[in-house]
Amino acid sequence: MRVRRDGEADYHFYSSKPPLLPTVVAGLYCVVRECTGWNLRPDTRKVTRAVLLILNFLPMLVALVLLIRMTDRYGKESITRCLIAAVAALGTLLTPFLVTLNNHTVAATAVIFALYSLVAILVEGSTRRRDFALCGFFAAWTACNELPAALFGLAVFSLVYRRNPRLALTAFVPAAAVPLVAWFVTNRMVTDSWMPFYFAYGTDQYKFVVDGVPSYWMEPRGIDRNRDSPFTYLFHCLVGHHGVLSLSPVFVLTLACWCRPGWTRDWPLRTIHRVGMVLSVVVLAFYATRTRNYNYGGVSIALRWMLWLVPFWLLTLMPVIDRCCRSLRFRCALFGLVAVSVFSSAVALPNPWQQPWLFHLMESAGWIDYSDPPEPLTPPMVSWIRGFPENPEAADSELPWVEFVEPSTSGEPIYIRLTAGPQKLINGVRAVRIHLVRSRDDNEMEGESWWVDISRFRESQPLSECLIWPDGLPDAATHNRAQWFFQGLPSSSQQWRPIRTCYVHTPARSDAFRCRHAVAQVTLSDESDSRHRRHRCEVWLLDEVPFGVVRRRSSIRDALTDRLIAFREWTIVGFGPTETGLSEHANP
Repeated sequence: MRVRRDGEADYHFYSSKPPLLPTVVAGLYCVVRECTGWNLRPDTRKVTRAVLLILNFLPMLVALVLLIRMTDRYGKESITRCLIAAVAALGTLLTPFLVTLNNHTVAATAVIFALYSLVAILVEGSTRRRDFALCGFFAAWTACNELPAALFGLAVFSLVYRRNPRLALTAFVPAAAVPLVAWFVTNRMVTDSWMPFYFAYGTDQYKFVVDGVPSYWMEPRGIDRNRDSPFTYLFHCLVGHHGVLSLSPVFVLTLACWCRPGWTRDWPLRTIHRVGMVLSVVVLAFYATRTRNYNYGGVSIALRWMLWLVPFWLLTLMPVIDRCCRSLRFRCALFGLVAVSVFSSAVALPNPWQQPWLFHLMESAGWIDYSDPPEPLTPPMVSWIRGFPENPEAADSELPWVEFVEPSTSGEPIYIRLTAGPQKLINGVRAVRIHLVRSRDDNEMEGESWWVDISRFRESQPLSECLIWPDGLPDAATHNRAQWFFQGLPSSSQQWRPIRTCYVHTPARSDAFRCRHAVAQVTLSDESDSRHRRHRCEVWLLDEVPFGVVRRRSSIRDALTDRLIAFREWTIVGFGPTETGLSEHANP
């Protein structure tokens, strides 16, 4: 997430993530570039795959080997060792994150490395300095990539200190200091603070406005809008659309082991089991109390902030499977739980930055709804022009106008100027004169005028009834050209629908316009070649400018092949008088 830090003379944007891991990745990229000659921009795919291979895949492969060695050593049944290896490789939601740059797989890998050394110290009684040093380094490296894992580092230190205070102080602590010092130093260099940007959540570093565009956290959307109560949030974290137990149901056995202390009474890894249970409860409780952050980790396939705890949950499966694997019913249930867990991982492999499959299932069933439906267009639109300014007695120099620019194939832009003339009574109807001028390099190319019945236009009457012809009905070509201009499409059968609120930068001013995006389209057959053409018109609406539009985009595509046939875009470059917008009746 982007944050802003103000300097003495300017401001700068940064990622909210701690900078240590990006610094390490930059170093890996330098190594890859020197060894292969690949550069990031022309060889993006090759470089990213090489970096991910070094950062994600190879460490995770080594971690899986270490995990399998622990299960071979402390698992009693062969089915236990096989199933835990399969689940670790294919059945957790860590696996899909291997294909992308992230801190979660790095932290989970570090947990396994730290636990392997910790088991050697606590269970096997190792007094080798190497084990204490590796345990300290990887425990601290875990905390550097997942801040809640600082509790893990403290817990590991307390355990090794009780076992051997001298080695804990002379080997564990110095090794742990290496990543910790690097973390603080890089953070200080980047943020000018010893603390990460996370501690500034909710301040002006997260909530700011630049060039008229507010930061995301001033107007969060979708699942980030924090709509759920604490109970609902906890439910979905456990067994709902982002549930640890619903997406990876094999960990139901982990929960069962936590609830049955007798199952681990004689297990050599009982201490590891307790540490994992306490950390899991504390981390979940911490995030459940952060009511401002109720977004389930954003758009991702899992509760990302709990993924580093997966190694603990995997190890805790051992005593359960060892104890119950001789039961046929248990085996059938176990294979079912593993199958669903593998399925959750497999469907997310192409991209972990999406909602889980269970989220989409519940959404399609109507059980959840985190969407942000746009406000309806009131009154309904019959023209790409949203409304007309109130200027019943304006002088010629004060007539509301708006000017658009349209790129042309010749390189010389075309300027389109719309002016709302004084309103008059025509045959007892109050009408406004709309004057259109097209020009290039200040040379007028085309000028045209129309009269529009204001009342009927505001009542969303058909355009054929809104256009007034004081000199009598024109020929069919002139009438159709006028309707097409106001409709934005060759047919009046289209329905304008709102899409979303967005910010549009234009040459009209330095700050962006906050607009409502609306679209209409219609598919018609072309009599000349019997093909269907899809005509589409998009507008960005704003009450502050005359006529209520800051951008208009129209396109024609082949309805079958989606081939672009024609494209035009108008963008506002000026308007005036600056204080004149739409009438309050035009766009409430």
